[in-house]
Amino acid sequence: MNKFRQNSLVFDFNVMPVIPELGTIQRFLQQQIKLDLSSVRNLQVNVSRNQVIIETTTPEQATCIAKNHNSKHFIVHEKKRFLIPIYVEDGSIEVKVHDLPPRMPNHMIENHLQQYGEIISIHDEVWRDFFPGVPNGVRVVRMKIQKPIPSFVKIEGLSAYIVHKNQIKTCRYCTQKLHAGQKCKGTNYNDDNSTTLNEDQEEHPEKTTEPEKKIIDNACDLFFSDRHENNEQNLNTSIDHSNEKGNPQQTTNVPRKIDILSKKKAIVRLAKKKRIL
Repeated sequence: MNKFRQNSLVFDFNVMPVIPELGTIQRFLQQQIKLDLSSVRNLQVNVSRNQVIIETTTPEQATCIAKNHNSKHFIVHEKKRFLIPIYVEDGSIEVKVHDLPPRMPNHMIENHLQQYGEIISIHDEVWRDFFPGVPNGVRVVRMKIQKPIPSFVKIEGLSAYIVHKNQIKTCRYCTQKLHAGQKCKGTNYNDDNSTTLNEDQEEHPEKTTEPEKKIIDNACDLFFSDRHENNEQNLNTSIDHSNEKGNPQQTTNVPRKIDILSKKKAIVRLAKKKRIL
């Protein structure tokens, strides 16, 4: 907990697409929370965090308000209701859970994350810019972390991507510290991944460039022309021309065939190096 904050009660408006106007905040605190201003030492609108932080006279007052009112009251914005998380700033941090189905109940996520620490609250994150007010599928968990949370965890058999402040990034396969730029040598792979992957390539996949596409096209052309040439040679050798005058049997153009074969091998090696084939 920040040493400069004491008895701090946080009203988290990140669940809304915009922070409410001061008049809306005043009505929310006075009419719904029934905040006793005599117990308030400081009330701050934190613009960078999209929160209102209230410093109460005693720690018990802050704890009581959070316990009785957390996510039990809402603010209406553009005809939508948003339940407002309220918690005491007590060393807990915000953990974001990505990639899970929106219909998975939050209590399932909460039950799984309890093995990593104490859960304070959980709510759905919403879009702030492109689709204001629409849930984006990310769950925001306020918790006191007691042991490190891997970057990828299984929840109800599904892979979830976990992000929080000061997190040590881990490999999705071996669960060890992220070894970017190296192939994972672990054996703890997901069921849907049967081969090792370079994590740096996974985070920054290479796009097939136009020259690489041309290499593939040329390789295909060479394969086709070589196959066509072989078919013609097979057709010619099936007919005996040895008794025909002036038409001695032609020999195969060995140097050209070897040249084409070497080109094919070089193209295949280059394509594999670029991860095209």
